[in-house]
Amino acid sequence: MKYFVFIILTIFSQPIFAQLVETVDVEIPLRNDVDDDFSVISLDTNGVLVINSQSNFFGRKGKLIYSKFDNNLQKIWINTIDPGISFSLIKYFQSKNYLYCLLRESDTRKVKIVKLDLEKGDAVITETKMLTDMDVEFFAAIDTKVIILGKYNDKPVAELHRLFDLSAKVLPQIYSNHIKVLSLEINENSKEIYLMLKDDKKCQFKFTVFDEEGKLLYMKDLGDKRHVVQNSKVLKLPDNKYFLAGNFAENCSEYSSGFYFTPVEDFEDIQYFKFSELQNYYSYLSAKKQEKIQKRLSLKREKGKDPKIRQRLNLQQPILDNGKVLLVAEVFYPEYKNNMSYSRSNLIHLGENYRTQRDFNNYKYTQSLFFTFDGNGKKTWDYSIDLKNLESAVLNNKVQASFVNEGILVAYAKDETIFIKLIGDHRDPVDFVPIDLAKKDNIFLSDVTVDLFSWYNKNFLAFGYKTVRNPNDIGNQEYFFLSKLSFTFPELN
Repeated sequence: MKYFVFIILTIFSQPIFAQLVETVDVEIPLRNDVDDDFSVISLDTNGVLVINSQSNFFGRKGKLIYSKFDNNLQKIWINTIDPGISFSLIKYFQSKNYLYCLLRESDTRKVKIVKLDLEKGDAVITETKMLTDMDVEFFAAIDTKVIILGKYNDKPVAELHRLFDLSAKVLPQIYSNHIKVLSLEINENSKEIYLMLKDDKKCQFKFTVFDEEGKLLYMKDLGDKRHVVQNSKVLKLPDNKYFLAGNFAENCSEYSSGFYFTPVEDFEDIQYFKFSELQNYYSYLSAKKQEKIQKRLSLKREKGKDPKIRQRLNLQQPILDNGKVLLVAEVFYPEYKNNMSYSRSNLIHLGENYRTQRDFNNYKYTQSLFFTFDGNGKKTWDYSIDLKNLESAVLNNKVQASFVNEGILVAYAKDETIFIKLIGDHRDPVDFVPIDLAKKDNIFLSDVTVDLFSWYNKNFLAFGYKTVRNPNDIGNQEYFFLSKLSFTFPELN
């Protein structure tokens, strides 16, 4: 079904028209006797891959359905795999040409690795056994080897498994007290394994590199006492150089104070950028509020005080476009609710005794930060947008950004509504009319949940669940849906 929505914008009192076209809306009907879980993976201009993990309500047997769609959401191929009794999908890892899926049998160390050819849809399944009964947190692959990483006896452990001969080994210098694994990344060009570690006792970030055989190449400390690195992302520049970018704190705290940039080859060239030094950190607020805050910050500087801004950050993978690097991070805070639990004392029967418990409710996102720099680490621009206290039960990427000729196109989903904004250096921001995916002509929709990712060029992909209701409340049908959203802009001056 195709329909067109025309959005009216006003800039400098001149009408400017932008067009949103929902070109395709694919619906996958859900059965009442099957429990469905979906994962959607972008293949950029090559389309999108949907994993449908099915099981019965006893959770003992199901199947994995892999479906590849092209960039017009036309199905190219489908491959259905029976993983066997009690095996379920735990993690997956996407390389350039393959998707690796880790399946684990409940209450055992048995695992299956599915290696799926993203072009043809062919799959090779290898069954093996983990060396430890770990709680799996990370999973990655290099050619015919996979890395399974998690916690065992409250310590991190990393196992390298060779699929061709089913041999395995534990990576050295990881299984230790006070060590926490922050992330795992693969350099496919150099065939190296990157582990981002943190020594909680010493409050020290460690960048650890292994070769594809699991040999430790080096472990380097990054940061200092005044710049405690909290996380790091790896990105390759066009000149085949690699850099690390992420966020840091001013002490051993979970609250970030700014961003940093450093080449992988030389940590001596690390550069730090405090939030308080960013020109547009408060641009998500109204002009009146920004003015008040800037006056307060100026007074602090006049008194010789260094203004400090500390936030919890969800850092995304950097985006590269024509030599320009974009860092995107969401500012969030966990929300708790107080619950009263009542109990009667065994010794005193005169009244009720109670205590207040703080139970986790969800995460609230307040703003998103955008920070660009060139290949030499020179800051070129920063900005911030309001996320309207977006709520989520899980901490993941909410804001999606894409470079376009007119600037940076930003979108995020809140409930069933998608908010769109155009930002960029040397231009005024443009707010588009929000798109409500729950409103369809002559269709009664309810229970709509929406996720979103930046797909390719000026296209986003929205996906989630919805229920199509019969006007007579008879025969309601639930679907998992995919919607391609394409944006076109006029010439904006």
